[in-house]
Amino acid sequence: MSIPDRVMEAFRIGEPHRREVEAALVSLVKYRTPSHPEFANFFARFEAQPEARQVVSLTAEQIEDALKHVTCLTSHQPGTLRSDEGEYRSIRLRNGSRLPLFTNETTRLFLSYRLFTPLGEPMDFEASRSALPVPLHPGAELTIPALVRLPPGATGEHLVRFHFLLVTQGVASPPAPSGWKPPWQRRPAPAAVAIDTVRWFDASPVLEMRVTATPPDLPGFPALRRDRREQFDVQADVERGDDFLREVVAGLRDAGVARPRILEVGAGIHPMSMRIADPDTEVVVSDISHVMQALALVMHGRFPAVLEGRAAFGAFDMMYPPFSEGTFDIICICAALHHIPLPGEFLKRLTPLLSPNGRFVAVREPCVVNPLEPAYIAELSNGFNEQMFELPEWQDFVERSGLAIDRAIIDFECSLKFSAGSASAALS
Repeated sequence: MSIPDRVMEAFRIGEPHRREVEAALVSLVKYRTPSHPEFANFFARFEAQPEARQVVSLTAEQIEDALKHVTCLTSHQPGTLRSDEGEYRSIRLRNGSRLPLFTNETTRLFLSYRLFTPLGEPMDFEASRSALPVPLHPGAELTIPALVRLPPGATGEHLVRFHFLLVTQGVASPPAPSGWKPPWQRRPAPAAVAIDTVRWFDASPVLEMRVTATPPDLPGFPALRRDRREQFDVQADVERGDDFLREVVAGLRDAGVARPRILEVGAGIHPMSMRIADPDTEVVVSDISHVMQALALVMHGRFPAVLEGRAAFGAFDMMYPPFSEGTFDIICICAALHHIPLPGEFLKRLTPLLSPNGRFVAVREPCVVNPLEPAYIAELSNGFNEQMFELPEWQDFVERSGLAIDRAIIDFECSLKFSAGSASAALS
C-alpha cells in the first residue's frame, strides 16, 4: 500500500481528497524528511511533469472567439513604473471559453500592451511581449507576469492598455526577375526571407492602467537587504522567518500586549506559530484544507500548547473569516500569501480582524519575478497556484488593505519578510 493510501485509510479520508493528501506529503518530504527511506522517489513525481492535457494549434479566428470569454480579475496595479529596465505586473485571467490558450512554437500567443499619452494619443513604441507560462485551460485561472517597459527617458504619466497578440511566421517571396537576360548576366535568385505577421486582438482588451514614470534611483520598497551574495538556504530562511515573527511578538509585549493572540493562515502542516508559541501566547492554526489541518493536528498533537489548550486547529476559507473584528493581535502567513489568487483582496478581509495595535506578518514571500524559473513552471504544471510579485506590487497589496509596512527584510535577494499595522494608527 502506498504512503498516500495508508494516510487516507488511517484518517478515513475519501478519494476526492487524494490530491490534498499528496500535496501535504510533498511538503513533509521536501522540508522535513528528505532522507527518510519510506519516501524514496516519492517527491520525484512532483518535479517538472509534462502537461497532462494535450493542446493543439489554434487559428486566429479561434483565439479571437475565445478571448471574448476571458475575464481579467486584476482590478488594480501600482501607479508607478521605473523608467529604466521596466517591471513586471501580475495580471490574473479566467478563461471562460471552451478552448485552451497557450504560447508554444505553433501558436505564438502573447500578452502585450500599447502605450498612450494621458489624453489617449497613441505612442510609437515597441512593447515587450509576455508568454503564457503554462496553458490557460477552460474554466481555469492563471496569473501572467507581464513585463512592462516605458520608452527610454520617459517622464510623466502614461496610459497602458493590455491586449493579446498573435505572431505568425510567414515567408517573403523574392522579387521576380525583370526582363530577359543572357545566361552569363543572370544572378542567383535571392532566398526567401522569413517575416513575422502580428495580429492584435483589439476587440478584447485585457486591462487598462495609468502609470507614472519614476527615476531608477528613486527610493523604493523600505526593506533591509541581507545576504546579497549567498546561495539561497531553505532551512536558514525558515529559521529567519520564525525569528522575524518572534521579534514582532516581543514588540507587542513591549507595547503592553501581555498575552498575544495569534492567527496563522495558510499554515499547511508546518505552522510557524507552533514553533514560536510560548506559555504566554494563544494560537489558532488555520488552512483552507481540512486534510492539511488533520495532518497538522496529528503532527503537533503532543505539543504543550495543544495539550494545555493554548492552541487550536481549524479549516476555514479566510476570504470569509469566521471571527469577530479585533480578535487577534497578530495574523501571520508563511510562504503562502503569493498562492492566494488575489492577495490584495485577501488582506482586505483579514485587516479588520486585527486589534488596534495588531500586526499582519508575512514571511518567506518571493519578491523577484522570473517567468522562466523551472520550479515556478513545474508547480504551475502540477496544478499549484504559483505567482510571483514585484516589490511595488507587494506594497500596493498592503496599502490598499488599510495597512502600513513598519518593518521589512529581504533575505538572499528573493525572500521577503514584513510586518504591517493599521495605516490610520500609524498616522495618528
